[in-house]
Amino acid sequence: ARALGNEHDVVSAVDGEEAIALLESGTEADVVISEVSMPGMDGEALHEWLERERPSLARACLFVTSLEASDPSRRRLDARGASVIEKPVDRPALVAWVSKSA
Repeated sequence: ARALGNEHDVVSAVDGEEAIALLESGTEADVVISEVSMPGMDGEALHEWLERERPSLARACLFVTSLEASDPSRRRLDARGASVIEKPVDRPALVAWVSKSA
């Protein structure tokens, strides 16, 4: 959230469940940025929910990870066509992705 600074309005959630609750309560979002590995609902499960419930938002979803490209979760997200960026996150690249995807 800090990386986007004043350039975008940011709503934060601690995990996938909270992100879904925010969306279901009417919070508007142009993009979703999520960790792949989270306690509870992970990024992969969040993306599955987005594909079912908010398909256009699923296409505007960026996953941040330190997982190797060979990790099964990472490979499944890649196979779905999800955007994945590795840590450490390059701020200009993140801002450019959000601006392009929003």
